[in-house]
This record gives sequence, C-alpha cells and structure tokens, in this order.
Amino acid sequence: MHVFTEKNRHQSYRQEIKDLDAATFAANKAAAEGLARETRKELRRNFKRTKGSNFAKAVKVRNLPSKDALGPASFVRLGISFLSAFQEGEVITPKNGEYLVVLLSPGEKAGFKRINKNNPWDRLWNRIRRRAFFVRQNDGILIMYRTSDGRVVPIYKMVRSVQLPKKLNFYENAEKFADEIPNIIERLLSNNQ
Repeated sequence: MHVFTEKNRHQSYRQEIKDLDAATFAANKAAAEGLARETRKELRRNFKRTKGSNFAKAVKVRNLPSKDALGPASFVRLGISFLSAFQEGEVITPKNGEYLVVLLSPGEKAGFKRINKNNPWDRLWNRIRRRAFFVRQNDGILIMYRTSDGRVVPIYKMVRSVQLPKKLNFYENAEKFADEIPNIIERLLSNNQ
C-alpha cells in the first residue's frame, strides 16, 4: 500500500502540471504548424509565383514555451503586410497620387512588368513615352503601346481604386486548428497514463 504524504502529493501535482504543460506546448505547436501548412497551400494555389517571389516562404511559426505564469503559446505570422488585404478582399486606393497603374495581361505578354520599387513609373514612362498614348474610358485610362511591328497593345490601366478578391481563409483556418487543441491535449495526456 502506498501512502501519500504531503511531499508525494506535491511531486505528483508538479508532474501533472509538467505533463499538461508539455501536452499544451505540443498541441499548440501542432496546430500552428497545421495552420502554416494550410496557409502555404492557399498562397501557392492563389498567387502566381514569379522569379524571386514566393509568398509561401513568408509564413513563419514561432513556438514559445511556458514562462512564469504564462502557459506555452504558438503563433503564425504572415511576413508580408499586404497579404491581410486578401483575407477580406479590400479596396486599394493610391497613397501618393490620383491613380493606381495596373498591368494588363496583354502588356504582360508583351514583356511589361508591374510598377513597383524596382520598376518605377518614371523610369518606365521615359522608356515608352514615344510609343505610348492614353485612351480615356469610363472606369479609368488605358495606356496603349505601339509595337515595332505597328500593333497597338493595351499595357496598363490607370484606375482610382482596385477591389482585391478574397483569396485567403487565414482566420477561418486558425479557428479550425485552434478548436482541435483541446482534443490533441487530451490524446497526449491519455497516452502518458
């Protein structure tokens, strides 16, 4: 027969707390890694990969062990700030001007690139201005380009705003994985006994 003394009871409680802490850490880690995996899949499915860009690599997981009175925690971070705009589908407006310049698919096929830090509008305009002209439309302004063989190609469109589509289900997926944490903890604890 085993008699529980006060010391034995404290050791038993400490061991239970350690087991619970380890199970909670493992469950949080598993849920965070599952969320990161699912998010990477969505990013690969919904965003075209171009040379030098891979949004899926921006998804980071950080697991934090228990510290003082705080239990273990895990978080998943989308390392690119504008990805949140695809969570709900935001309206994007220009910050420093009247128009956004959007690359059209005929322009992309003709070899033109999106306007960004590495391809600023001023440099592009200086390169194409002798062959480019504008066509005003109700929903914006087309920038047309006359190729060397005489064809006219719409390359960019200047618009006042762009409605981004919803492409990510990050919050819904986070809830789905978070809801599994208690079940994972329970499984882990029952395997320890």
